[in-house]
Amino acid sequence: MLETPIRPIAISPTRAFQRCNRAYRYGYVDNLRPVHLSAPIRMGIEAHKFFEDAERVGDEKAFELVDQRWESLTTEQRAIYQNRGKGDNVLPPLPEDLRRIVRSYRYQYQDDNWEVVGVEHKLDVVIEGRRHVGIMDLLVRDVRLGPGLTLIDRKTTSRIPDDSVQLNDPQLAFYAGLWNATNEEKVEQVVFDYIVSKPPTTPSLVGLKDRRRTDGTFADGKGPRISSRAIETTVFEFVDAIQNAADTYPHIRLHDYKDEIDKINAKPNPFLRRRVIRMTPSIIESAMRDVRATNTFISAATQANVFPRSVGPFTCPSCQFKGLCCSELQGDTDMVQEELRQFEASDYWERYHATT
Repeated sequence: MLETPIRPIAISPTRAFQRCNRAYRYGYVDNLRPVHLSAPIRMGIEAHKFFEDAERVGDEKAFELVDQRWESLTTEQRAIYQNRGKGDNVLPPLPEDLRRIVRSYRYQYQDDNWEVVGVEHKLDVVIEGRRHVGIMDLLVRDVRLGPGLTLIDRKTTSRIPDDSVQLNDPQLAFYAGLWNATNEEKVEQVVFDYIVSKPPTTPSLVGLKDRRRTDGTFADGKGPRISSRAIETTVFEFVDAIQNAADTYPHIRLHDYKDEIDKINAKPNPFLRRRVIRMTPSIIESAMRDVRATNTFISAATQANVFPRSVGPFTCPSCQFKGLCCSELQGDTDMVQEELRQFEASDYWERYHATT
């Protein structure tokens, strides 16, 4: 039997265990981490780090730090993150995509003017004899969001989840519970601040080959213009494309696209969304109880060295350990060893303490 380590209760391993016991074993018992992170995960890490830095040093300096981290990568790593595994030079570099995402984010939330209370604030609280730890992204005061303090967590995602997900996600309620247990001013609400990791689509400039009439003008609906093809984009990206095109073709004017801009504004933003959840005692108590219960199961599973798979059509395809898991299931030791070459040893708690 494995000896159960006395670890603090933390959200990342807890949620991993809830998703799949076997994946938890790979990541938190075997301490495996991919040598090359996927492009979406890398984008998520860079976006999270950018906003953390930006709160301290501003956007421009934060972008400089993004560029420095990008340049410090190997040529192979840059190719993986830039090309998304689709071949050579098919997509812009990650920093360029991140700039587009941030520009749309700043435009969408240009009225943000909150008072920052804490950035990447470490939580370490003993409750009923057990240490509970966490790191809050951003803690602010903003009367527009609600009374007291607001905990904001920026989450990069491939798609924005249904609203019911936030109520069942214990992470921010867990953090609110830890803060409220030791501070007089309470976290009254939390904000799930979703950012889709794929940049908005830039509208195309069409009609570049259309012929002019004898007077030098174009027929109605002809000539260089912004395409009317339906795309998933943001108001900022659409307006930016118009303004860039107008630098070369002065007849392209912003007010001529008012209807298209109004249509984009009328729909929920497919790339950026905020969900505010009021933190009631019931929500916090349920989250704390569920997290502690899950950690009881983690201790039992670790002691018994039993980590059953949780197979599902949504969890398995996106799991970073799926190749290794399938190889183990087939009992193919050669395949297992081949899959293991894609991972490196990386203890979660060593990384956690290195960032706090």
